Amino acid sequence: MIQCTDLTYRYPNGQGIHNINVSIGKRSMYLLAGSNGSGKSTLLKVLAGGLLEYSGTATVDRLHIYKTNRKKGGQFTVALSPQQPETQFSLPTVRDELRFTSKAIKQPVDTDLEEKIIQILQLSEFLDSSPFDLFPVRRKLLSLAIAAVIPSPFIALDEPTAGIDQEHKNQVLEFIRFLHTQKGVIVVSHDIDTFLPMATDIGIMEDGVLVESSEKNIFLEKFMRGKYSTSVRRPFIVPRMAHLLTNEPASSIGELAGTIIGTMTKKQRK
Repeated sequence: MIQCTDLTYRYPNGQGIHNINVSIGKRSMYLLAGSNGSGKSTLLKVLAGGLLEYSGTATVDRLHIYKTNRKKGGQFTVALSPQQPETQFSLPTVRDELRFTSKAIKQPVDTDLEEKIIQILQLSEFLDSSPFDLFPVRRKLLSLAIAAVIPSPFIALDEPTAGIDQEHKNQVLEFIRFLHTQKGVIVVSHDIDTFLPMATDIGIMEDGVLVESSEKNIFLEKFMRGKYSTSVRRPFIVPRMAHLLTNEPASSIGELAGTIIGTMTKKQRK
């Protein structure tokens, strides 16, 4: 489990994240949403061990991230696929990039997992190519694959579908569904429509503060009761989200709200 208590990290300009309190379970698919500059990527970097000068506590399976520096006994705590994939690449070939971390921490390569990831993301024909010779969409897929093969109980994906066309987006979604069977997944994305159906838990960040963190159904019930600001309110939950909550369709926000409230009333009567 990831556990953060009063987690704070400030950049020299004063921006950053402030007093983050959150628990993320090992089998969560945690969707972290919020506007640009709200602190989402900074939180991921702290959890992945990239920013260590923080206050408060951040632990993964009770191991303090600042003590483990991302890894403990040859295992990373949170593997990160960054928003800009080129920041990861430094080796001659795609295959080298995929196997670098396992070799660096002296762990055997999980060839079954590697092959599955290569298959899902359709990278097999590029294994002997330079990462910098790939088209941008392939670089993004490679970044996801590199993080996925790192031995770790959690993986964090920063905007995994940004700049991805629909064909490759389907590959990314299949990849994330597969990962969720293996480990905890944290997704930062503006594409709430796509990831909300997959999520088990939702977090909302504003101005460096985690203003909401709850199970998906609880989040959606609060959403329908008008808890969130206009920037979060979007008609993405009609009618698809109605089926997630109640197995009944709805054609409008108002109808969905009535459906949810009616379902809650029935539960209370029982």
